[in-house]
Amino acid sequence: MERRPGQRLLSLAEVCERTGRSRWWVRAAVLEGRFPAPVSTGSRSPRWVDSEIDGWIASLIAERDAQAGAAR
Repeated sequence: MERRPGQRLLSLAEVCERTGRSRWWVRAAVLEGRFPAPVSTGSRSPRWVDSEIDGWIASLIAERDAQAGAAR
């Protein structure tokens, strides 16, 4: 089976490393709807879709750029 780009599942530790956020922050942000929810893999370890994390990061960049453009 060929894996498509953006279809890798990330552990909580990988999500924290990629975003620079703590485990506590990630869990709280998911509950508040401010961060992508994990998917269930049938194990006790939640996993996040890497393309959704990339999209979240891209939205932060877009928000920053929009605010910078509005300040000019």
